[in-house]
Amino acid sequence: MSLESSITALAQAIGADIKALHSASAPAVGTVYTGLQSPGAQWLQAGGVYPSADYPDLYAALGLPEQGVWAPVTRYMPQNAEWSSIAYSTTSAVFVAIARGTDLAATSPDGVTWTLGTLPVSGDWVAVIFNSGVFSTVAKGTDIALTSTDGITWTQGVLPVSAEWEVGGVARVAAGFGALPMSTFVAGATGDVVRFTGSSWVKSPLPLPALVRWGAICRSNGVNILLPYDGDIALTSTNAAGTWTPRTLPQSAQWRSIAYGNGVFVAVATAGDIAATSPDGIMWTQRTLPASASWGCVVFGAGQFIALAGSDSEPSNVAATSPDGIAWTLRTLPLVLDWRAGAYKEGLFAFVAAGTNGAATLPVALPTFLVPPAAAVASPYKQWVKAG
Repeated sequence: MSLESSITALAQAIGADIKALHSASAPAVGTVYTGLQSPGAQWLQAGGVYPSADYPDLYAALGLPEQGVWAPVTRYMPQNAEWSSIAYSTTSAVFVAIARGTDLAATSPDGVTWTLGTLPVSGDWVAVIFNSGVFSTVAKGTDIALTSTDGITWTQGVLPVSAEWEVGGVARVAAGFGALPMSTFVAGATGDVVRFTGSSWVKSPLPLPALVRWGAICRSNGVNILLPYDGDIALTSTNAAGTWTPRTLPQSAQWRSIAYGNGVFVAVATAGDIAATSPDGIMWTQRTLPASASWGCVVFGAGQFIALAGSDSEPSNVAATSPDGIAWTLRTLPLVLDWRAGAYKEGLFAFVAAGTNGAATLPVALPTFLVPPAAAVASPYKQWVKAG
């Protein structure tokens, strides 16, 4: 071999070694770089929000849920009880659950670790509602109400009237309450309606029809909706006067829960496979759930509706998901329980059940995701994360 050939071969070998070394030392997806400017096109500035579909490798590297995967996880409440209601505070970033017939409450930042708390008094708590920075609940058959900003410290209040309270939700039910939706509770036997203004409890001057059992209440897109627990006549209200208009549901049923998302209201009934959808609360279309069960809850989050089934006489591990309330996919929960309620925070559902300490969480993929900073850096330095 000539000297020239030897030099050429040596140069090629060195080049190959350098290329291999560069490839081996290339930063992995998720690597954090601190500096004055971005290292390149495949680096995203930390602290920003980006589409998950555009950066699937980084999305996975950050340990976020896989797209389209149903993977609920068994969790446990701090005590066996009738956990029948749950809400999430966007202000204090905490889940709060309340047990009916007790003085028990529980709080959790993530639906995983729960801390047991005590309410000022025992009661048959109808629901726990979060609105405008405050949790609230009322006890059925009494004039007792509770409010809390954090789910830990509760203030006992007195309602304007004692009644058989049945449902609670965020709504603007009648005139004289102002323009903002408030935490609202409705009694069926008397038609009484009370709301929490943020500082006091007030009674609606326009009662609802008496002797009607109500199954669910919901407000969204400027529409208040009340569903009957047993019947086919719902009520809607959209005007400032708070007058109610009867609406006909597609079938007489025990309507138990309603949620709004993706531009549609979705309601489920307790017995059978009956559901219904409406774009406005006025015109309703009957839909079919994927199984016959005791459906008791529907909740919306991350672009999907989730319905849960179960009762004290018919515990279940059945659930269903749908993007629109029309096409449903049958799902399985990790425990056979009396599933009662669910709530959603960014990227996570939390579910509770009655008569047990069993619970569940469901992490869900988000259309966008946050790239968090690895640590605080002094200005003018910034952080970037390798995305691909």
